[in-house]
Amino acid sequence: MSSRRDRIDREKNRLYRLKISFEKPFKRELKRYFSQQKKRVRGGNTEIIDIIPVLENHYNRIIKKMTGFSFKKNENIGRVVKNVVENRAGEQRVLLDRTTQKQIVEAERLARKMLAESGDYNPNSSTLNKVMAGIFARLAYGRITTIAMTQTQQVVEEVRAAVVQEAQRELFNVILTDNRERAEELASIAEDQTSTMIAENFERSIEYKISILNRASKTWATMGDKRVRKRPISHVSANGQTVAVGAPFVVGGELLMYPGDVSLGASMANISGCRCSVIYF
Repeated sequence: MSSRRDRIDREKNRLYRLKISFEKPFKRELKRYFSQQKKRVRGGNTEIIDIIPVLENHYNRIIKKMTGFSFKKNENIGRVVKNVVENRAGEQRVLLDRTTQKQIVEAERLARKMLAESGDYNPNSSTLNKVMAGIFARLAYGRITTIAMTQTQQVVEEVRAAVVQEAQRELFNVILTDNRERAEELASIAEDQTSTMIAENFERSIEYKISILNRASKTWATMGDKRVRKRPISHVSANGQTVAVGAPFVVGGELLMYPGDVSLGASMANISGCRCSVIYF
């Protein structure tokens, strides 16, 4: 039987590969999005293009590949997972739009400065917009990798947290109704150690199975390489931290339910570019 340490290593590596696979198509979509925004700026239109369709497409792709279950058959879990898309898309649009707007303003300032330095103190709109568009593109494209990593991280871990908690909540009733088939389905959906142990030990007593459920926990796992953040907020010290499934981790003095979580007030310094994972036991 593999040790807890071995399982953590296998699971965090599996999740990292999964996240990378989600990031690749999202980067292409973000590049197209910012290219369209660049064309708009070049044409003199500084209105922000709605990024909601791009975000929702990415979130739904993650959910579909991660869960692979029927929402109709798993109504409670499905409802929670769908809320991830609806709530997060709206929240992230505000944050991303704000930065994009700032970059458009900054692009105009730099464009005017660049043209003035070349002797053009009163450029016509066509010239100004052309230079602005080029500067904006450089600023915007520099965000693509960070956006792709951060958004993917948040949604993957949020979906996993939602699925595991809902599955474990349902398992209590499944144990009492002696529904082994449903326990096995929940174990497959949640991919957490607690649900798996209950499904595999369904012939044991109700008391034994409930005791497993009551011991459910989660562990914070870093990638364990040189890229793990040490400043301004250390994730190195969070590695191996274990808490109850419904409790938050304490990372750099901030509370997070999972890597990338901002629901409890965690700062961007704590979540941007994070590659950590949660392993559920």
